[in-house]
Amino acid sequence: MSGYTPNPTELKTRASLFWPKELITEQERISIIPVLIKTQDRFISILDVADRRPDSWKTILRETEGLPANLFLKHLMVLTDVGGEPLKRLRPELARMFPDGKMVFEWKGKKHSYVFQKILSTRTLSNASLFVDGESLATGHELDAATEDVIMLLMFGAAAINASLPQDIAEKCMIGSLIGRKPEVQKFVKQRYIFVSRITSGARANSLGQLAQDYVRDMLLGHAVLSLRWVRTSLRNNSGFRFRPKVLDAFVVGSVAKGNFHVKSDLDIAVIIPQKKRVSALRVTERFHTRMAITRSRYPQFNGRCVDFQFFYAGDPALTRYSRIRLK
Repeated sequence: MSGYTPNPTELKTRASLFWPKELITEQERISIIPVLIKTQDRFISILDVADRRPDSWKTILRETEGLPANLFLKHLMVLTDVGGEPLKRLRPELARMFPDGKMVFEWKGKKHSYVFQKILSTRTLSNASLFVDGESLATGHELDAATEDVIMLLMFGAAAINASLPQDIAEKCMIGSLIGRKPEVQKFVKQRYIFVSRITSGARANSLGQLAQDYVRDMLLGHAVLSLRWVRTSLRNNSGFRFRPKVLDAFVVGSVAKGNFHVKSDLDIAVIIPQKKRVSALRVTERFHTRMAITRSRYPQFNGRCVDFQFFYAGDPALTRYSRIRLK
């Protein structure tokens, strides 16, 4: 059977034609859309009854079960289409836009003022720092100063009269104008989530594809953690000599990546390093192996397999010819 390559028809008889249950379960664990759909009625209810003051939502949110503050913020980010990346770009400009540290805005025909507590001075605004990434949303996070600041900005930024947000952001930060108007809130939220569910269907397929790759890697390599960090540590702590170039990225290649390995197969890893002047990546690999031989160094072991390294520069077209699995 050596060298045997099955054709598509033969593969189909043995392949899984649908996503395995374990991958669907894992994808749902890290996907936020099902959670948003499940909690949208609670979100709408808060906006419906929080109509006494611009910040009445805080009191009601505190008493609402099953809708932590970071999930409430995530609803606003999805509905306004102002997520982590736009906020990250906006953060350095906020202190200039609001030099006195507050946002003055009109709501229900009156002027109101909100004093920012955190986001004008914080170093960064991101999904992780606001606890709206997948893992944080799975556990929940209570209201803090930065979260409150961003919620108020997303709800009332379009109504600000003492600052001008970038046009592409300002026109979206208008949900506060719908507070207390339940039919309009329902219509806006329902329509927006229909749109969101369509555009995220492709992201879901991509996420499942990535999970499938991780699943195959774990099955092939065992459940010990083979990671980019492990590669860096193994090279740095080599018993015979220290490998000095910085490790930028790493991939499993060879028979393991192809899926035709044997029990005694070596584990081949392609290591991406910064380019050196007048030295090819092939030459770096040759020097590494020569020094391993001269110093009688022992190659690293992983799950009982001998690990061998080949070195490449970023963008090396030679690497594209390999079947490979990226290490994280």
